[in-house]
Amino acid sequence: MAIALRRRRLDGGGGRPEWRWLRRLPARRGIRPGQPGLEGQLRQHPARRRQPARGADRPGRGPRLCLCRLSRPGPPGHPPGEDAQAAYWQHRAEALRQAVETHFWMEDLGFYALALDGKGRPCRVRASNVGHLLFVGLPSPERAQRVADQLLAGAFHTGWGIRTLADTEVCFNPMSYHNGSVWPHDTAICAAGLARYGVRGGVVKLMSDTFEAAVRFGMRLPELFCGFPREQGETPIAYPVACVPQAWAAGSVFMLLQACLGIQIDGWRGEIHVNRPKLPIGIDQLTVRRLTVGEHTVDLFFQRMGGQVIASISDHEEGLVPLIVRS
Repeated sequence: MAIALRRRRLDGGGGRPEWRWLRRLPARRGIRPGQPGLEGQLRQHPARRRQPARGADRPGRGPRLCLCRLSRPGPPGHPPGEDAQAAYWQHRAEALRQAVETHFWMEDLGFYALALDGKGRPCRVRASNVGHLLFVGLPSPERAQRVADQLLAGAFHTGWGIRTLADTEVCFNPMSYHNGSVWPHDTAICAAGLARYGVRGGVVKLMSDTFEAAVRFGMRLPELFCGFPREQGETPIAYPVACVPQAWAAGSVFMLLQACLGIQIDGWRGEIHVNRPKLPIGIDQLTVRRLTVGEHTVDLFFQRMGGQVIASISDHEEGLVPLIVRS
């Protein structure tokens, strides 16, 4: 959130507390096989532990949060006078990307390990966390496609969203809080990752799934729901103690819509980028109103025309903000 606000010049010049925290990111963050990184969290929440599989003996360090703090996808652009800092963070992000690719990729599974154990060995578990790597733009295009194909296949995709854990894993349980349920915000992050790599058809499907789930929950998406496969005529199974309403779940709708429409904003250049836009199923026209870009606010229109979606800015606002569309 802090980085997104920064890119849109909505962060008060980097003075917000969360941005100052990011800039103080300790240099020790990274991938170090053999040093436990998640152990403390698991001691605090032992009931929510995702059990290592296939010989892993102790939880180690997961890759995605560190990289997300270092680098976020989007159009190029950073504040004037910060070239050196931008280069520094990009260098660190690339070093971390290479470390994850080296230590976490499982060629035989075509997927990334959930974590490294205490001896630096991969925990060979297929979890939706890997969709977050797509979100931060870590995998190579070839590996990203293999991951995307699996996230959209039946092991993860229930028809209502993406499970946190593949249904082939030993500890899979569709009624578990972490080991097989569907979290709308997790599905949205995976969808944004798929969009980054051009898998627009999958994004549109996930948007439709989430909307249809919301309809059956009275238009209030819960924190999570059970990961049973979708059956004709059946509704998604509620998780008994899920928070409803819940901010993460409510916010997931906007991330899914952004992923469909392909919107990215560069506040420092004062530009809107729209990359291969798609409209949700059943919608032929859509307007995003009062979209803030730097010092200006505009309305952005999308319309389905034949097999394409056309993006435009209203006539009276045209020229205020450049709109760069890639079809």
